[in-house]
Amino acid sequence: MQSIPGIVKRIVIVAVMLVVLPVSGAVVYVLLSDASLVKAVVEAMATDFTGVQVHIGKMELSLGAGRGTLSDVTIFNPPPFKAESAIHLGQLTVAIDLSTLAGSPLVVREVAVADPEAVLEVGADGRSNLQVIGEHAKAEMRGDTAGTSPASRHPGRKLVVDRLDITGGRLAVAAPPHGASAGRLADVHLTGLGGDDGAPAMVIADAVLSAVAKSADGALPAERTAKP
Repeated sequence: MQSIPGIVKRIVIVAVMLVVLPVSGAVVYVLLSDASLVKAVVEAMATDFTGVQVHIGKMELSLGAGRGTLSDVTIFNPPPFKAESAIHLGQLTVAIDLSTLAGSPLVVREVAVADPEAVLEVGADGRSNLQVIGEHAKAEMRGDTAGTSPASRHPGRKLVVDRLDITGGRLAVAAPPHGASAGRLADVHLTGLGGDDGAPAMVIADAVLSAVAKSADGALPAERTAKP
């Protein structure tokens, strides 16, 4: 079975992608002037990035403030895993410095992730649903997959994240024959990610990983459930 840090790293990789995509969506919004079209574009980009269907319940954009909020975000499971979804985000809010939108580093003033939930399933071959999604996302970030979208082929683009908050997180594990576990993750609050000059998205992900992995320590044994 995968370690908790390994599980969390794959969640963080996907979360970083969901931070970047709303920014791309804001640019598309300027061009299309139709919020419903932006939502469809971001869903399609997220689906390509993760290799599984992604659904956004609601998207709100305030272009003048450089702020966007995604609500009820569902990242569905890859086959043959049984749970309907792998990751669900209650709300994801991103605020950016619009003056940095076309340059590098891109300055993200705020990232707030509320009520994230992840369900880990382990298959008969020992691989998990989050592993499958994470590997696909990492390949996309490197540009290794066929048909990789141009939006994901900018390894030189750096990010500065002034503040990142993750609150109300939960992690559930279904790993037969070991039974099932569920637990809450401690809230995470980080500032100054990327420094003054910025850092690649994967470096930001690793920094967030370290903090979130600590929040996961001891989470699963807190609410142990019986084996099926």
